[in-house]
Amino acid sequence: MEEEKKERTRRKYAKRGEKSQKLVAFRLDLENEFWLSTMPNKGRYINNLIRADRLRRSDD
Repeated sequence: MEEEKKERTRRKYAKRGEKSQKLVAFRLDLENEFWLSTMPNKGRYINNLIRADRLRRSDD
């Protein structure tokens, strides 16, 4: 049952052209850790930050 769920998830991301990456460990300041803990979808929040940074840097 768990394997079926993983396979459905993998196909969903593959269909959208997305890949899943897992961060093993990173250090956060206490303020940042608190801020991130208030986000309902941490992965989406981090992806949006990275995307915004990439776009900002490509405009320079």
